Amino acid sequence: MDTTLARPVLSVSFVVSSLAGVAFLLAFWLSTDVSTAVVRASLFVASMAVVHWVGFRLYITQESSAMTSRNVDFSHVRPHLTAIASTQLPCLLLAAMLLDGGRGLRVCVAAVVAHWLAIAFVSVRSRDELTATDTFTMRWGFFPCLACAVLIGNAIW
Repeated sequence: MDTTLARPVLSVSFVVSSLAGVAFLLAFWLSTDVSTAVVRASLFVASMAVVHWVGFRLYITQESSAMTSRNVDFSHVRPHLTAIASTQLPCLLLAAMLLDGGRGLRVCVAAVVAHWLAIAFVSVRSRDELTATDTFTMRWGFFPCLACAVLIGNAIW
């Protein structure tokens, strides 16, 4: 996909995800307070704008020939699976045992999903060897994802 086609696709993705998120947030928060619902929906739209902008910038700066000339290989994730599991599983277990109605577990699951998306992104974009940043992202990227999920989760839920 070239950049001329990427912009309309990105625009449609932004509009659809923002509308869906705003609809769900307003449906939930309008029963409590209108101003809270508007603030949280606005925060969601702003975060979706940032996510789509960063994704587009990364897309247009990638080397298209390097991405099409090779198959995606996830074999370099295998050595890091023990470290990944030893950080994610205890956090998921502890979050599941919280007596907060599942709020902590939802935040933790969102962080796990975000971390695995980051691992997939690193796996797709890495060439032959992992850099130090790639290794750090695979092994310890769960904790920044968890911190972001807690901050965003407190603002949304």
